[in-house]
Amino acid sequence: MDIKLTEIVEVPATMTEDQNRDKTTWRDGLCVALDEGTHITLYLCHHSVSVPDTPAEDGAEAAMRDAVMAYPLRVEKPLTRDMAINAAEMAVYGLKNAMEVASLNASLARKHRADPDDQEVIEHDLFINWVKAELTNIGV
Repeated sequence: MDIKLTEIVEVPATMTEDQNRDKTTWRDGLCVALDEGTHITLYLCHHSVSVPDTPAEDGAEAAMRDAVMAYPLRVEKPLTRDMAINAAEMAVYGLKNAMEVASLNASLARKHRADPDDQEVIEHDLFINWVKAELTNIGV
C-alpha cells in the first residue's frame, strides 16, 4: 500500500518510560492512546526498530537502542470507531472537513460502479481495511 497515514513516531515501550501515565491508555503492553483534552491520539501499527541512542562522534558507530514506533492518528472527541476511520481518511487524503470526505467517497463510489478494479478504489479499500484492523488491534 502506497498510502501513508503520517510520519511514524516513537511511543513509550513500557509503562515506566511513559511520562504521561495519567493520560495514556495501555493495552496488551502497548501505548495505544494519549488523551489530549478535546482530542485523542491513537497509535496504530506498533513495531520495534533499532534507533541510534546517541549521535556518533568522529566516525564512530552510534550506540543503538530498541524503540517502539507507531503511526499517530489524532481524533476529535468523543472517540468512536467511525470517527477514527474518518480521521484516518482525512489525514491520508489531506481533507479538511466532512464535506471533502463525502466528496471523496462519492467520487470513489462512481469509480467503483464504472470499474470495480480501479486502482484508486482498490487502494482506498485496502487502506480502510488496514485502519479497521489496526483499530481492532488496539481495542477501538
